[in-house]
Amino acid sequence: MPLPYRTILRLPAGTDSIRLAEQEVETWLAPKIGRKYRNDLESGRFFGPGIHHFGEHQTLAAARVDRSEDNSRRLLLRWTELTSTGTWEVQLTAIDFPSGGHRSDTLVIEARRADDPDAPGEVDPPRIVRQLLEREAVFDGQARVTSEPLLVNADDVDEVFDAIVDEGRSVSVIVATSLGREYDASLRDRIRQLTAKVVGVAAVFFLTQEAAQALNDQLPSSHQIEPGRVRTFLPAVDLDDPWDGRRHRVLSPASFARAIHGRGVSGALQAAYAIQTRGALLQRPLPADVRRSVAMVTEALARLGRDELIEQRATAALVAEVAPAPRRSSLLDRVRQVVARWLRRDAELKETDLDELDSYIAKQVATAETMLEEAASLEDALSQERDARSELQGDRDGLELELAEAQDDATDLRRKVEFLQSRLVAAGQYDDAYTTPDRDVAWTAPSSISELVEMLTAGSGEQHQAFARVEFTGDLGAVEEVQKRDQVGRYTNAFWEYVQVLYDYVGQWQAGFRGSVHMYLTDDRVTGKKCSPTRHAPKESESVLSRDAWRNERVLPVPTPVSPDGRVLMEAHFRPTHQDTFAPRMHYYDDTAGTGKIYIGYIGKHLTNLQTSDC
Repeated sequence: MPLPYRTILRLPAGTDSIRLAEQEVETWLAPKIGRKYRNDLESGRFFGPGIHHFGEHQTLAAARVDRSEDNSRRLLLRWTELTSTGTWEVQLTAIDFPSGGHRSDTLVIEARRADDPDAPGEVDPPRIVRQLLEREAVFDGQARVTSEPLLVNADDVDEVFDAIVDEGRSVSVIVATSLGREYDASLRDRIRQLTAKVVGVAAVFFLTQEAAQALNDQLPSSHQIEPGRVRTFLPAVDLDDPWDGRRHRVLSPASFARAIHGRGVSGALQAAYAIQTRGALLQRPLPADVRRSVAMVTEALARLGRDELIEQRATAALVAEVAPAPRRSSLLDRVRQVVARWLRRDAELKETDLDELDSYIAKQVATAETMLEEAASLEDALSQERDARSELQGDRDGLELELAEAQDDATDLRRKVEFLQSRLVAAGQYDDAYTTPDRDVAWTAPSSISELVEMLTAGSGEQHQAFARVEFTGDLGAVEEVQKRDQVGRYTNAFWEYVQVLYDYVGQWQAGFRGSVHMYLTDDRVTGKKCSPTRHAPKESESVLSRDAWRNERVLPVPTPVSPDGRVLMEAHFRPTHQDTFAPRMHYYDDTAGTGKIYIGYIGKHLTNLQTSDC
């Protein structure tokens, strides 16, 4: 299927999105339609609810949903055009509603090829998107979305950094860095061509050498951009996770140069950028406020389409040939004609015919209502299926990244083993170099998450030796939700590894180590069971802690000797995966300095943050 186009543009406060949509569509369509329709377009008649035809091959469908109870307004305009290359559809949804004491204005612009699902390639951004961005200041969170790459000097580099780390953005941030002042003009033009197919779905910045250095000073090595590179930062950047850098692909100068032919960038590279950048946005579910509004006006438009089709069929039925009534027909003659049309009966009219006609009409109305209800149900199911498919696609992409990380970890470990084996052999300790370590049966992974929790719960009859240092105090309901998703034991093995890490950490504390769990994981001088520090988060972000509801989710149960009210804030957590949408977590509280134990207050689905909420 051709890659469709979609962008969500949040407009500045005070913008009338409905009026703006009408103005931009009028400007966009004026060259497309003949003079015959120009006055009707400019008068706004074609923006009224209905399906408006511009000749045989162009239509503009419009639907409105205005709600007096919350003073909200929504407008959908769908342009369909048959050209020599196919049938194309561009849809603009304008949303205006009160939010947090002010009005929130949003435009959703979508484009797709409507006639050939197997056609190759991707749908180009509609001209109306570039037209809009040239006139309006548009932001997605902290990311400024422009029609051309934005030139950034060192004084303005904070805007780029804020866009990269913004947890609320949904568009990608593309950052290109200078090779040298003498190349800036030509390179910036190539970047403009490279990103031509992602206009509206990415914030694109071109950084001077000084700006690039200033930005890199704020970024860890895993997320920096070398001179002449183009890096695409997908949403949800985690600067504290070195592995996260792998998600944000880099285009090298050599690869870029190979795709430049004369003064232009190859279509293949443009398409590759479109697939990566636009695909990432398409996979993300629409924000809750946008999703609800789009559903409302889409249903309103569907009703208009059904009403028009019903009207066409009814008109066709009314002009169908039946026995003509006399020139001066009486009421009885008209009744006879209606009976003949709908009951297909030419015989003399009988009294029972009216009862039969009444029954016929009632059945047809009931049938139509039932079919409309079924159609609405199917549309809702289809919408849910699309959301689920997008979520599964995101999970698959995340799992592929997780697999790549695991393979790299395995490669690094194999190299270390080979190196240590060679050192042992060189020292004459051949047996030690190739001896397989005995398996510690006591630490064999449990068969399920539920069994793991049972082994760490007070009062359980199956407590493990780890209970002496690590205790589970959380909700079993959240655990069961993880269990349902852990058919092959992936999460069980990971969480059991983290229990061993915490167990050995407490042991090191008892032996004199004085540091946090994260310090234990990153200090090579301290021995014991460890996992990659990237799987551990010692604290939560400020965006989580500043929201009372989200913070309260992380206030979890502990025994009263730990806290008199039986609850403490558990920021620290382990993450066996950070890519899929379920993303289970293990939150714990370190009380080794008090009771000498660590308390696991939660094993379950990722708690609410900016990535998992609908805000």
